[in-house]
Amino acid sequence: MELRNQVLELIKNAQSPDPSVQRGVYSQFHDHIVQVPNLPDCLLSILCEESLDRPTRQMAGILLKNNFSQIVEKAPQTAVRIGEQTLPLIGDSDNSIRHVACSIVSRLVRELPTIDTWGSLIPTIRQMIGSEGYHVIGALETVLYIAEDDPWKLPGNGESPSDSASFSDLISDMVSLVGPPAPGNSDFSMACLTVTLRAISELWGSLSSHPRINLPDLLARVLSLVQNILNLSEELVRAVADLLTMFADHKASLLFPLARPDTPNALPSLVHAMSAVIAHTDFSEGTRRAACTFLDGLTLDKNITVTNAMADPGRGNVLEAVQGAAFNLCGAVVYSADDRADIQMVLAREQQSVGKVGVVYVSEETEDAAVILRKTAAEALEGLVRAWPSELGGAVYDIAKRFMRATWSNGVHLDGITPPSLLADVDQDELWAVHEGGILLMGLFFRSIDNRMARGLPADELDGLFAALTAMIGGTEHHPHVQSVACWTLGAISTGRHRDAAFVNTIIETATTMAMASKYAKAQRGAVSLISVVTDTAKELMTPYVPQLCALFAHGLQHWGNYALPPLSDAMSNVFEATGRRITTQEAKDGVSAVFAAIGRRISETVSEDGTEIIPLVETMAVSAPALIAAVPGIASSLPGLFGVCMQIVGKNLTPDGVPTNVSVIRDAVNSLTSAIEAAGAGLPDMADIDAVVGLVDTLCLSGYSVLQADALMVLSAVFEFCPAHAETTARSAFASGKTPAFVSTVVQGLKDSYEMPLDMLVSVTYFVFIAFSRNLTGVLPPEAPDAAVTAIEEILRDPTPDVLVNAGLALLAVVAFTATRTEDALTVFATNFADITSEVIHGTASDQRHYLGLLMHVFSAHSKTLLSMYDVTDNIQMVLQLIQATDMDAELSAQAGGFVQFIRGFVESTGRRWDVWTRTVGLDGFA
Repeated sequence: MELRNQVLELIKNAQSPDPSVQRGVYSQFHDHIVQVPNLPDCLLSILCEESLDRPTRQMAGILLKNNFSQIVEKAPQTAVRIGEQTLPLIGDSDNSIRHVACSIVSRLVRELPTIDTWGSLIPTIRQMIGSEGYHVIGALETVLYIAEDDPWKLPGNGESPSDSASFSDLISDMVSLVGPPAPGNSDFSMACLTVTLRAISELWGSLSSHPRINLPDLLARVLSLVQNILNLSEELVRAVADLLTMFADHKASLLFPLARPDTPNALPSLVHAMSAVIAHTDFSEGTRRAACTFLDGLTLDKNITVTNAMADPGRGNVLEAVQGAAFNLCGAVVYSADDRADIQMVLAREQQSVGKVGVVYVSEETEDAAVILRKTAAEALEGLVRAWPSELGGAVYDIAKRFMRATWSNGVHLDGITPPSLLADVDQDELWAVHEGGILLMGLFFRSIDNRMARGLPADELDGLFAALTAMIGGTEHHPHVQSVACWTLGAISTGRHRDAAFVNTIIETATTMAMASKYAKAQRGAVSLISVVTDTAKELMTPYVPQLCALFAHGLQHWGNYALPPLSDAMSNVFEATGRRITTQEAKDGVSAVFAAIGRRISETVSEDGTEIIPLVETMAVSAPALIAAVPGIASSLPGLFGVCMQIVGKNLTPDGVPTNVSVIRDAVNSLTSAIEAAGAGLPDMADIDAVVGLVDTLCLSGYSVLQADALMVLSAVFEFCPAHAETTARSAFASGKTPAFVSTVVQGLKDSYEMPLDMLVSVTYFVFIAFSRNLTGVLPPEAPDAAVTAIEEILRDPTPDVLVNAGLALLAVVAFTATRTEDALTVFATNFADITSEVIHGTASDQRHYLGLLMHVFSAHSKTLLSMYDVTDNIQMVLQLIQATDMDAELSAQAGGFVQFIRGFVESTGRRWDVWTRTVGLDGFA
């Protein structure tokens, strides 16, 4: 009794409004939950005692739940016993008691090693689902809580047949509940349905591939809810949309029958239903967003919309439904803060030509949710227009024009109408969201259509659009969100005009002016993103703008906030990579040096716990340096600092025992380190602590994360490739401790498990093998590695992807060229895959082309007779000559290629063909 009274007093204190008192109570329970005998049982008895008030019972349950990890660790059987006694409470009529009981059960399941430890749990839950009243919804909520905590716990470890059957039986019980709500108690029925569908969505990863789960039956039952979707509760509507999105994203094949000619109304009904949800303004932004996400998922797999849904005789019904959905999506993209007559007028006019429309009006306090809704609607609309460009594109274009009229400056004409100017004061622009939405629609239209459709638009309209949008970003009087989306839309309509010098000049001048003048991060981001897009497609025209752009970059680095850094960094990287080797003027060189100095200052001044904020700048320095260092040697002085920063970022994101805490940031830093090594080249030993780099590689290889292991191998490959004079020293250093380094084990394991390895790991392993063998790095790989490499690469090439094909070919050539292991087998594998490998190389990077051609000539010189006996002259030899044409070669490689061509000519002529006739016949006149 004394313990009970003490616990009740502590529970009372835990409900104090003073946070410090609450923390003190939580701390006492945390420190004594397993030290004080019977304390967990005391809390449980208070939770179960109906005579006590609800807050006291609820707090007892919360204290019990929060300390379950200790109870499971010290007394697992006690924990299971408490769970068993808590189970009846999940059917309590009081929501708060029921929810705390569900959370206790869920926490216990999460802490237990396997679901088998609590063998009676699933049978008990199934029994409750089959009963009546609050036990049904409580059992379903328990499944939902467990699924949200750990969706893989309920299915068990997959090794026990009874486990698998128990899980599938539970899901079958839940699926049997899905259907139109019971008319007598529809609110309770819809609540049960909502929890059921949410739990199934959370468990999707487990049940979607389970052999005993009947997904077609589940889909049919969900579709029965769609028929009267606007009569369902909003929570249930959202659950339906979320689960249908799972089908669209992961089991699209089950949706195919809905679009067959023999079921012409199924898919249209589904699209109509989701379209109606989007247009239903009484629903929250989150619910409408779920419907948008489903429509977006429906168009991800084009074969649903393009082949099946367009089939006659259901084509007309599907198209009508999609047109209505597209128009309602337009309404969700373009919204207003109030009910303005001019917007209503525009939409009412469009309603006659397309279908019913739902305009989304939002209040100030829901703006954030509304912005997310608009972005999701925009993505879905883009997917629909991509799938039906000719059917939907024109309507979207016309709607966008009508809304954009309100945003254009005086003097810009479209369809003979002169629209009014935007309000001069940003703060007074009450319709900025409508303006932004119209421009966003226009950008979506241009992103969704192909060049042929774009060229079919009237030239004066395109010129008018360009003039209107550039005028909009050319000053500071427009709303920053409007300016930002205007930049995005300009980037979308610039496709096909990147060779127009006047066009590029206007874009650069206008975007630079806007970015320098605006005080808004949104506008700053939009401007530099536009510069980045134009640079991607107008590389050869960008060099004269380097001084001007460097001034903008330095200004941004000094004055802009961290929010603008990612697009600013992208723009710097794109510009420097495009122009680096063509920079000749001193003004441009000084500008680049000033930017690198500003990047260094910004990195040193930025306080970042894990390096997230400075990663974009680190990537810019690393990616740009290889292209710039020849033209601007002075930037090499920044590389030692860059090495240090990369190593620090990795260190900040590893625990003392080497466990990664932020894999994404580590990857960014490690990849930047690889680019910096490429830039440093032969100067690497003077700039970086090579032993520290090798130590970092080993640490990452021991992390257990395949993506980090893959990145680590690329770091070491870069050391071997770009600093060949230091490669042997590095190899010896790696083995100095007398034990096999972790990276060697990673490579060997990758070769052994080649067919099971992730793609990025395969790429790294094969590239590492190529580098190690081509550099003749004795000791880096064990003696059996060449044989393992040939076997692994042969397996990889049975079903290769473009990403791994080139590296596998390079590795195979390196094995043939520099080892004596299974040469005949390796040559056979190479010859079999020669055409595919060479084709990928021809369309690949200049570095891969040089590597491949150099090795190919080396192998041909030693094994010409064997290889030529395997080749068809008119195909494979032709590809070799195409590769020579495509490769940017230095003097040494060019001389080797010349001798190689003469060798090929001799071979061709030895077959009775005339060289000049044959080369012209196969389209290689340059070699005649």
